[in-house]
Formats: sequence, C-alpha cells, structure tokens
Amino acid sequence: MNLNLNNIWNFTLFVIDQHPVTIGSSLIAVCVGLIFGRISNFIRLRIQKYLLKYTQVSPEGIFIIDKLLLIFNLLFTTIFVLQILHIPITELTVLGGSFAIAIGFAAKDIVSNTMSGFVMLLEQAIKVGDVIEIDDKIGKVKSIGIRSTIIHTAENIDIIMPNSNILQSQLINWTMENNQILTYIEVGVSYDTDVDHATDIMLQSVNNLNFIFRDPAPFVLFSNFGDSALIFQVYLMIKVSNKLQRLQQESKVRYQLFKDLKKAGIVIAFPQQDTHLDVPKTLDLRIVRNGNISDN
Repeated sequence: MNLNLNNIWNFTLFVIDQHPVTIGSSLIAVCVGLIFGRISNFIRLRIQKYLLKYTQVSPEGIFIIDKLLLIFNLLFTTIFVLQILHIPITELTVLGGSFAIAIGFAAKDIVSNTMSGFVMLLEQAIKVGDVIEIDDKIGKVKSIGIRSTIIHTAENIDIIMPNSNILQSQLINWTMENNQILTYIEVGVSYDTDVDHATDIMLQSVNNLNFIFRDPAPFVLFSNFGDSALIFQVYLMIKVSNKLQRLQQESKVRYQLFKDLKKAGIVIAFPQQDTHLDVPKTLDLRIVRNGNISDN
C-alpha cells in the first residue's frame, strides 16, 4: 500500500527540459498557491481599510494600488510555485514568447482597454459621479473599471463603454471641478418692447428661483435682431447631477420667464411675416354682409 502511494506521489505528469513534474509536487504547488492567495487577499483588504481610514487617498487611487498589489502577488506566487516544481524561469522564456505571440492578436483590445483604464485612473480626467458627454451621449459615471466604464444616462440606461474609446474620443466633463454649469435660455420679444424694462423683468424672474446661484449672478445679453423678434439670452449658473436634472431646471426657468413677461405685458414674439402689395392703383375693396355687397 505504501509502495503504491509512493508511486502515485512520485508519478511524473510531464517533463520540462529534463525537469519532471510529479503529482506530489503539483499538489504541494496548488496548496502553496491557495495559501498565498488567501494571505495576499487578507493583506490587500487590510491595506484598503488602512488607506480609507487614515489617509486622504481617493477611491480611484486605492483601486489602482489594489490592482497593482494583485498583480505583484500573482507574479510572486507564480515564481514561488515554479520553484517548488523545480522549473527554472529561464526554461519558460521560449514558451512564454510563443504564447505571448499567439494571444497577442486575440488580446489586443483587452490590453488596450486595460492600459487605458490605468491611464484614466491615474490622470483622473473623469471620476465616479462626474457628468460627462461623449459621442453625443450624456450621463453620470457610475463606475470605472480596468476594462470598461459604466455611464448611467438620464433615460435610466447603463452604457458600458470600453476605456480605449473614451481616451480616443472628445470628452466633455461637465463636473470635473464641481457640478455647477453655466447655461442660458433664449427669449424672443416683440420689436415694440422696451428692452431695458424687459431685461429687468427677466433678471427679476430668474432671481426668484431658489436653485439658481447668486454668485456668479444671472445676466442678460441682447443677442440679436431676429426676423420676428428681439433675441435675448438669459445666462445663469445651475447645479446638475445628470442630464435630466439640467433639462428640468431649464424648463422651470422658461415657465417662470413666460409667466413674468406675460404679467408685465411684454409680448413673446412668434414667427410672422408682413406682406406688402405693390399695385399700380388703389384696390377696390367691398364688404359682404348677409349676402349684400357694400362699398368701402
């Protein structure tokens, strides 16, 4: 029985350059790998808790540190296991090179996205919670992973976008420094309007809304002479967390402007055209009342 167990334990599974790998050495390597994995996970969790509790490192920075520790632990465990199996690392050079070439083409996108993820986390051009606009899509950054970033839109849709696409596209971060943005509402009033009075009404109107910032204060620009109206732009600073919130706040401003301008007797112009008749003589106009024609 002992002889059989000894034979099984020393049974050679394969040989790498005259270095036999037995069942016994393989089992020891697996056990050591599992133990090292548990220990490394414990250390990583302790480091994460320490950084969160006692340092000012951002969550994105902690994420980077955690991934670097994971890679280091994997490399260290792999080297240690190879030593247990009595496999010199130099013997794997040719095999590793061939393997790298084989998977290089297949893993090109994965590697590109992974490297892009590290670059994004290091540069912190975008952070979790930022409102960004990319490829005509506007949403809130829900999470930043090594391979992809999840963007939550106002339509309650999660867009999973590869990190390399984000780095290669024109990116607008609405809330990079803070979540305040300057926006404007365009208003067209009749040509008969007292422009100074209209400006005062528009400023009073937006200042009555509590979600508009007073610093910087709202202001009005006389933008243009339109075909049917005098065009004004009311600029104001608002706080946004997503695209829908911006649309809702701009809508409230339009409601308030319409009510206050109408109350002040200021006509909000609409598209219209004047028709001029060029005739050689006076037109003969007649009014028809109850079927009877009367001269005008």
